[in-house]
Amino acid sequence: MKAIENARNVKPQPLAVVLVPVVVKGMNDDEVGKMVDFALDNLDVIRGVNFQPVSFCGRINYEERVKGRYTIADLIHDLEEQTDYLTKDDFFPVPVAAALSELVAAFKREPKVAFTSHPLCGAATYVLKGEDGKVTSITSFVDVWGLFKDALEIAQSVEGKFLQRFRAALKTLKLRRYIDQSKAPKGFDLRKLLMKVVFKGTKEVLGEFHWKVLFIGSMHYQDRYNYDIERVKRCVVHYATPDGRVIPFCAYNTGPTFRNEVESKFAMTFEEYRKRYNRDVNDFSYANP
Repeated sequence: MKAIENARNVKPQPLAVVLVPVVVKGMNDDEVGKMVDFALDNLDVIRGVNFQPVSFCGRINYEERVKGRYTIADLIHDLEEQTDYLTKDDFFPVPVAAALSELVAAFKREPKVAFTSHPLCGAATYVLKGEDGKVTSITSFVDVWGLFKDALEIAQSVEGKFLQRFRAALKTLKLRRYIDQSKAPKGFDLRKLLMKVVFKGTKEVLGEFHWKVLFIGSMHYQDRYNYDIERVKRCVVHYATPDGRVIPFCAYNTGPTFRNEVESKFAMTFEEYRKRYNRDVNDFSYANP
């Protein structure tokens, strides 16, 4: 609470906080709804709750593993059971968001980050808290499937010619029909925000959106007991190593576990560091000349 209060007191704008709780079945899975409620009670600071179902590291017997194993599907089920504002239909696999980033890239004529991870890597939704304190899921006033489907089709139709881009822009304006503004919380104009996101595509515009909503998501890092090569192939979180390799997160930390190999190859003692770089490991002055 002290950390959140300190973040709240940062000026001119509070420091954004995202909660990242690990969830283990039989240990804290009965509190996931309370965690989201806590975030909503501190919505001026907390921007999201990104749950991490347990990833088993090291040796564990079968019985203990089955007892504690928790999945994204479990999380969605429990959030539906433990809140009165979320259902399983509110959640979407993370890569659906690529439709909007592709649309922004088409209009900006420059590539944008597209989180095209495997659908089993994560799921997410957004909720809003109205002035009356009522919590509303974004799907209660947005046809998310329709919006993303059309956004992707429009992005794929833009080939750079002026007339095509003009027609695509007109189609994009029609995306607003997937938003029922009359059901949205008072003071939250998602239609206007959506158009700003698509046509401006700036970090500031995305920030304006995220300061008005609470992100609820999950990313399930793999372990050697549920390792899936197809997920690794579509990883969007990587480690860059000193020898120029790029290694997917789950391959680096679990699965084949490249971490030990990389760290043993490039690790050095404090004394070796001092000799090589002629500075102490606690000297960070070089970072701010």
